[in-house]
Amino acid sequence: MPAMKNFPTLIEKALINIFFTFIISMPANARLVSENQLFRSIPFSLRDSDKPMIAVTIGEKKGVVMFDNGTPDAVFLNRDALSLPESKVISTGFTASGQFIEVKEHPAPLIKISGQKLPVTKSIRSGNFGFTSNSLGNDFLGFIGKKLIDKNAFILDFKRYQLLIFKTGRDGSILISSPRNSDISISIPFTTENDALPTVKGILGGSPILIDFDTGDSGTLYVTDNEREMLINKNILVNSGNRWKLQRFSIGEVTFQSTIINIIITGSVHDHRTINKNNQLRLGSNFLSRHPSIINFANQTLTILKPRNRFLEKLSISD
Repeated sequence: MPAMKNFPTLIEKALINIFFTFIISMPANARLVSENQLFRSIPFSLRDSDKPMIAVTIGEKKGVVMFDNGTPDAVFLNRDALSLPESKVISTGFTASGQFIEVKEHPAPLIKISGQKLPVTKSIRSGNFGFTSNSLGNDFLGFIGKKLIDKNAFILDFKRYQLLIFKTGRDGSILISSPRNSDISISIPFTTENDALPTVKGILGGSPILIDFDTGDSGTLYVTDNEREMLINKNILVNSGNRWKLQRFSIGEVTFQSTIINIIITGSVHDHRTINKNNQLRLGSNFLSRHPSIINFANQTLTILKPRNRFLEKLSISD
């Protein structure tokens, strides 16, 4: 059996240790969709092979931020790439590989996302993420996260490299025409207990497993040694270079195939989850690039579209 080689990227480890420990809220007016928009289309690019990056201007500096629904803050800055006023440390932590992280709070600079000004509070948090420059670039300025989209729905359209943010009504449904049934693989409620990622129940290798969705992750399976061996013996888990191919798993009545993931042994020194250290499948950019998915925080519904669908085609024409 090939040895495991891949673990979450350095930045993902840092987020696990820092963001889920020190959470503060941003204001309700910090939104990516303005009052007069039904939806907004924001271009993105990819770095570190599959991390969605959005063009920003912070203060006078232009760069990119990662779109990461696993980041609780509306905006979290990389102060090593920015000139921010000196401030006090409000919390500390470590990445899994040993980098010491200091979280500071600063007066909020002017922030424009894809050219549009973003209203934020008077203060904003930052971390010293300079160690990510080799993988994410010297102009990596931070993250935008859940607090910008927790009243909306979104989908990453990897085919057209567009992040689509949808305004929702009082009942939580999107205000534009919803996808037709013929466009949908499955639509299912999700939970977000303890401010966690959108989570649904699934089946892997005949056993129940929790599945969550994280745009800042490539895809990760947390599994015990014994169950990993069982999945390999059943040809459900196949080595694919320095990662693994998950041949099949199910959500509801729908079976999905051939998703590339990393593996972390549940409860090992590499398992840096702070809660729920059980077997778990985290679906990230590899899955989302092949199965475009509407994550609607307003009504807590996950809608996985078919790879070929009219919904995104029509939006690309009307945008």
